[in-house]
Amino acid sequence: MFDIEKFRALNFIGSKIAAWDNWGDRYVLRGDFACFDEIPHFNFYFRSVSGLENSREIVGAEIIKFDIDEENRVKILLQKETQTVTLEFTCESVSLDLLKYRGMSYKNLYSVWEKRLAEYAYVECEEYFAGEEEYPLPDGWTLSIKSYSHIEKNVFRAHIDSCTLTNGEETFRYTSDYNHARPFQEFIHHKNGHRYFPFHIDLYGISYRDMETGETYHYIPEGYQHDASYDFGESFIITDIHYDPNTNLIAYGGCYWAAPYEVMVGDFSDPLNFNPHLANIHEIVDPDYEEIDDLDFKRFEEKGIVVADVSGKEYFVEYDLIFKIIRSKTQK
Repeated sequence: MFDIEKFRALNFIGSKIAAWDNWGDRYVLRGDFACFDEIPHFNFYFRSVSGLENSREIVGAEIIKFDIDEENRVKILLQKETQTVTLEFTCESVSLDLLKYRGMSYKNLYSVWEKRLAEYAYVECEEYFAGEEEYPLPDGWTLSIKSYSHIEKNVFRAHIDSCTLTNGEETFRYTSDYNHARPFQEFIHHKNGHRYFPFHIDLYGISYRDMETGETYHYIPEGYQHDASYDFGESFIITDIHYDPNTNLIAYGGCYWAAPYEVMVGDFSDPLNFNPHLANIHEIVDPDYEEIDDLDFKRFEEKGIVVADVSGKEYFVEYDLIFKIIRSKTQK
């Protein structure tokens, strides 16, 4: 629901319009505040728009006046150079996101996730016990997962998985707040001679346990741009992992927003402090996403990686290009 009082408390005068997009009857107004402390950007979403009299190009225009009433009648007065532009329309619904940044943030928010997890700690008791599963791992290790869920009047209140990794002598315990990702059942045998166990503590990000030293690294990105009232935005969901010791590249299968299925490749030279910037193979072989839906990892070859679409057609991408993309993303 649109909070009109929150809208009226904000000062949009002088803000610049960065983009004005529409898909059918849905319009998105993206802007940058003229004056701000922590929130420099905003996005308005107008659904079921009617009566829009002027939809000329307004990118770069400055807001002179902006009003929305209780009936979702919108009037925006803009100035672009010497020209004044008026947008007037009604819509079925309005929503507003206030953004700390645009695009993708790779900042690791594991410490924030830890604090959030503390809110669910009460669930780990017999009252909320929801079942237990056990998975065999290599070298005599076993992963046991005890699940706890609080569901009240068909409303999901909280869930955690208490996960224990053991080989009879050593034990490692971790907690996950997301129970739909299938556990990994293989160790990564790294070029440095160590074995690493990958696991999820959240839908997003990935964690690694060094099975030789007992050290663990957790990574949960701040994610794609999102309303500032939330800590995390969308990021790549990892479902399968493939490592090449010859190049120290790691290939992740998975997706953004449930589809399409993608292959993302990163530098895994330093497993407990890995580079989170990934090369999207789909963007290389089909940059406009017009010919290919899903891609799956197939294999590492001497000079590049091979992926395949749903029909089985294979695509080859050279390592040199992948490293170039990773470096360019890291330097931004």
